[in-house]
Amino acid sequence: MNLRVKFAISIGLLSLLCLVLPGSLRANTVYTYTSNPYNICSGTYAPSGINNVCPQPYALSLTIDTTLPREQLENFTLNFAADYAAIHSPGFGISQVVGNLTPYVSSFSFTDSSGFSITQTNATKYGFDVTTDGNGNIQSWVIFAEIFPPSGTGPVYLGQTESGFDLGPDAAPVLESLDFSLVGNEVNGNFTQVGSGEADSTASPYQIDGPGQWTVVRAPEPSSLLLIGTGLLGLLALTAPSKRHARPTVC
Repeated sequence: MNLRVKFAISIGLLSLLCLVLPGSLRANTVYTYTSNPYNICSGTYAPSGINNVCPQPYALSLTIDTTLPREQLENFTLNFAADYAAIHSPGFGISQVVGNLTPYVSSFSFTDSSGFSITQTNATKYGFDVTTDGNGNIQSWVIFAEIFPPSGTGPVYLGQTESGFDLGPDAAPVLESLDFSLVGNEVNGNFTQVGSGEADSTASPYQIDGPGQWTVVRAPEPSSLLLIGTGLLGLLALTAPSKRHARPTVC
């Protein structure tokens, strides 16, 4: 085995070793959320003209791609007072973003099956505030994003989901949940709502049982895939049969 082959094997085995070391930052965490079907609709969400009747199975769908491994997303605690102030604050802009998860969000998307869509590329304001358990699972949350262009230049979009105990200005010791999306227009400070839909656990008589469902997956980063590939090449080189050339016979 020549020196070049030994070097390749060493690099490959070191790559595999890096993959099994604890506490690495080789994988991000992706959260997805699907709400209950909306139980209250108005405007363009209720084209029949009958408010509070949702003719389509509208539901808020959210995907959050973070930069942290799951073990670094454990035991977060949200701050509802700050979230509520940010959502309802005058003026709009990224500088007002709040939320303990927000700095670690690399991309996100809000949709609701109506054509509504807010992502990190078009949002003018957003916040991701969560409470997680010891395994990084989201237990309660206040999450929102909006598109609010300059006055009169385009539609306004808002997506919001929240769930937990004692949320809201009037705290109550019950599990509250709200999933909401809205489309409207704003001209010179005058806002006109075009359509909205929501799944609200507290709006009688259109009650739902509770919040939707979260799923969480750990996605390998491209650098991890490169390490795996390098390691496998090293193992293949190690196990490949070597070819020995016969020495010429000297007469």
